Amino acid sequence: MAGLYHMELVSFINHMRGFFRPNHTSVPRTQNDYYFRSGSFLICPKREVKNKLLTKNNEYMLLPAEIESKTLIPAIRAILAKKLTANYGIPEDTISKMLGVTQAAISNYVRGTRGDPALIEKLLQNKKVSELIEDLSNNLASDRAYTPSSLAKFIGLCNYIKSSLLICDIHHQMESGIDEQICKECENMLLKGPGTVY
Repeated sequence: MAGLYHMELVSFINHMRGFFRPNHTSVPRTQNDYYFRSGSFLICPKREVKNKLLTKNNEYMLLPAEIESKTLIPAIRAILAKKLTANYGIPEDTISKMLGVTQAAISNYVRGTRGDPALIEKLLQNKKVSELIEDLSNNLASDRAYTPSSLAKFIGLCNYIKSSLLICDIHHQMESGIDEQICKECENMLLKGPGTVY
């Protein structure tokens, strides 16, 4: 495994070196062959990000699902972990099984070293979101397991955050200069709800 990782790393380094050597024939020769984000190169060239969302300036924009997985879900897990330990006295190893993460992750959530503090505060300030989280934590504490009911509540919570466009506020705090036309189209899809096909 270590050898495979080393080969992949060497391959990537050589690939990027070639990018800065115009006479190298095995890689793209111009910056136009790469997508940009925040002024820096993406690790992968255009052909490898064909399903990504791009602005009119060929800048890669985060998809709602990426925002959900990278920041939203960890923040919700952090809130739940703290509630389940503080309010219900449930051990961290039990909570880790309930939320489907490691005990180390739960420990980080409880200590506040994992999960965006500003986002956590923003979610808890929203009355509806706070109520949904409280309902979900009660459900988890009652069953002491990740049941179909708690799964449905978790999905419902995430869907509400998207359909209420609260996720858009989160996105604008993560990235600036988002293309307005793409932003509006994304909003329209979120308002239509899950399962919508363009």
